[in-house]
Amino acid sequence: RGYLIKERIGSGSFGRVYRAAVFKISWNDFVHAARAKLICPTIVQILSENGYRDQPNLLLEITVGEIMRMLGENVKHKTSVASDVIAAIDSCKIETKKEVAIKILDEDENEWRHVQREISIMHNLRHRNIVRVYRALLKCG
Repeated sequence: RGYLIKERIGSGSFGRVYRAAVFKISWNDFVHAARAKLICPTIVQILSENGYRDQPNLLLEITVGEIMRMLGENVKHKTSVASDVIAAIDSCKIETKKEVAIKILDEDENEWRHVQREISIMHNLRHRNIVRVYRALLKCG
């Protein structure tokens, strides 16, 4: 949710590379969106206590499963509440003017150590003709 893939710009080892726009989110905008979606203030407080108030852009990476784990056993209808939180996040995110390159790895890639090595090398490279790696994420499932 933190990126919007715009177009394919090439291929690299292990996958394809896309140009993507970057989104941001403010805590206040999220709180207003949560209120509009009638999300209980206690849920917003739980997110705040888990650090999202100080780093609201991390909301763009949160999953339904993570929200459900934070809610614990005392919240009924956790899946529905978590989905409402995701909807509130999506409703108030703002596209920035910043663009990044995103590499999507081939799913059938079985040379994981080579992928890890490429990420490590790319993360440490600094050159005007090489796209800088800011982070690498692994999506499970």
